[in-house]
Amino acid sequence: MNNHYYFIKKITLSRPKTFYKKINWYLINTVFRGPVYHHSKFVTHICDTVEKEFLTWKLWKNENIPTLDFYAKDSANGIIVWKFQPNSQSFKTLLSQTDKYYYEFKLLVKTFKTMRECAKLKCNPNLLHSDPLLANFLYEKTQNRVIPIDAEIVLNSKMTLNQLNISLLNYFLGSLLCLEKPDWLVREYVRIFVKSLDHSEAKGLYRFNNERSLLNKFYFYLRNSIRKKLKKKRGKSIHKRYGIGTFKTI
Repeated sequence: MNNHYYFIKKITLSRPKTFYKKINWYLINTVFRGPVYHHSKFVTHICDTVEKEFLTWKLWKNENIPTLDFYAKDSANGIIVWKFQPNSQSFKTLLSQTDKYYYEFKLLVKTFKTMRECAKLKCNPNLLHSDPLLANFLYEKTQNRVIPIDAEIVLNSKMTLNQLNISLLNYFLGSLLCLEKPDWLVREYVRIFVKSLDHSEAKGLYRFNNERSLLNKFYFYLRNSIRKKLKKKRGKSIHKRYGIGTFKTI
């Protein structure tokens, strides 16, 4: 009998109980994490994140956007199980290698754009990738396709579809700028990404990064200053992302 490998994803939430911890959580997640996270909504029930990821997966599948194969979920315990996709790696890993991957990155940009266009056409923000980091897009070499994953973040219902889209585009751009590659290569990836934007997206992204409030400007100034100092001291970017997951044969 052939064994199939599955990725068991466990989602956890921090739940502050005391008044002091609640205030501390608010400061960390709304002030110190910065305005780029305004598209996300704080959820108190773990099942909300599992159901959000499952909902977006179904929507993507209906629009013929490549997805992982679903196996099972346990919303109450924050568990969702996907079939493991062989011959694939995240774009964070792929673009961090020594070679240039313009063709593969153009496929990513095309898939990302398709999701945004579907969301606008159906007026449904759940078609957007709510956590569009490079690590949350897989390149599957065998079939030469891009597979989005990990869209469990619940979006802010108080924001319009356009506002969410611009915020998520900026989030993706931030992930791209954190690549530990030569500046000229990062600029080339950014050029390819910007070229894929329509007029309203390009204008909105420009305004997002140039017409900030005083608090937003101070936040970005402080963040960039600290990042430059640490990068110079350590000789590398401090941006890291850790994932949790286990592989199991079923």
